Amino acid sequence: MSVMQGFRRKIGLPLGLVVALSALTCQGPADPVIQSQSAQTTAVPGPTLAAVAAATTRGLAPVDWAAVAVRPAFAGDRLPAQQRERIQGADLPVLLPPALDPSQVVLSRGPGWYAASYRLDGHSVLVSGSRVVFTRPGVPILGAPEGAPRLNRVQGIVELDFTTAGVAYTLNVECAQAASDPRCTGDGYAQQLAAALALLPTGGQP
Repeated sequence: MSVMQGFRRKIGLPLGLVVALSALTCQGPADPVIQSQSAQTTAVPGPTLAAVAAATTRGLAPVDWAAVAVRPAFAGDRLPAQQRERIQGADLPVLLPPALDPSQVVLSRGPGWYAASYRLDGHSVLVSGSRVVFTRPGVPILGAPEGAPRLNRVQGIVELDFTTAGVAYTLNVECAQAASDPRCTGDGYAQQLAAALALLPTGGQP
């Protein structure tokens, strides 16, 4: 008895059907070229980095000048004349810490940003603000969302970020002895400086 006949008797199928099944099982897998062609899908290329960069524009978020006007005023005549001249005409609210020695400040500004750097005894303080945003066509320019101040430490530098009137501000405190100076080991010094920031009139308000 042939193997095929024995197999037919065992499963009770007609010989013709067994032969057909055998032929199918003996065939190898489908042609891989045909398989790959049938499985191919048309990939839709996404935008390149260059295209995204070309479509991205630099803009300025709107400032809520009324919201920041409630802050106490920083007397401009406390600043050295050269620094007053450098910050004049800033197009965003310039906030400065009244408790720090104004004779030690270096001010700088540009379209939509400013920075105030203090070099003091054993530590330095940097206060900066920015209303610069980057957007793409069809995306409205909005100010940064308001929120509670966020305090972080990066390599011993205390960094406090907050947003008010649509402007993002950062206050940094760096100590010569970061591991032992309480101005850097604790949160209170940076928080007190940020809470007391006063508005310097610069003539840049629309």
